[in-house]
Amino acid sequence: MINLKSCILFNTEQIPSFWFGRAYRFLRAAAGVLDINLQTAARLSQLGLPVRFLPLGRIEGFPLFQQTLPIPKEYADWSGTEAAGTIDADHPLAERPIDLLWIGSNARRRQAFWERAKPTFDQHASFVRLVNVKGTLKADHPDAISGLAFAALARQSKILLNVHHFDAPYFEWQRLMHFGFLQAPVWSVKR
Repeated sequence: MINLKSCILFNTEQIPSFWFGRAYRFLRAAAGVLDINLQTAARLSQLGLPVRFLPLGRIEGFPLFQQTLPIPKEYADWSGTEAAGTIDADHPLAERPIDLLWIGSNARRRQAFWERAKPTFDQHASFVRLVNVKGTLKADHPDAISGLAFAALARQSKILLNVHHFDAPYFEWQRLMHFGFLQAPVWSVKR
């Protein structure tokens, strides 16, 4: 049995999420909590938890941050390359074949946005993957896209779209930073 009083837990979940609700009792019992989001860390501190904000960063040599990324064969048509080819990080924005890239789990807010925005997406070379999942999205789910495949697609995109999952305000700085590492502009929707 793990003694949580001697553990520091790392939280990546947003407060309104199902997973945060499941983890909260463990966070309360821990010696400390590190959180990737400043808003969540502040809220946990207000609730009396010993928490610190720990921003994510870039790790030299990590596969997502390599100069070139391999293209999985199922995305070769979208990437503008041949299957098993690579995408260079310095690909000029104007020459990228995907106008709009939006990948995420489906939610009421995202579905409503999609219904309003679909005519605009249809006018452009858009790659949209909203996955309907219950529970944890596993790598073997037929609609799952690996982090490496996402990074490769992002490097071939002119715009990466972020539509927040929940109604509660939440600045997803870590997603913006990640997209910045992928050298792609981000459009984030708050409503």
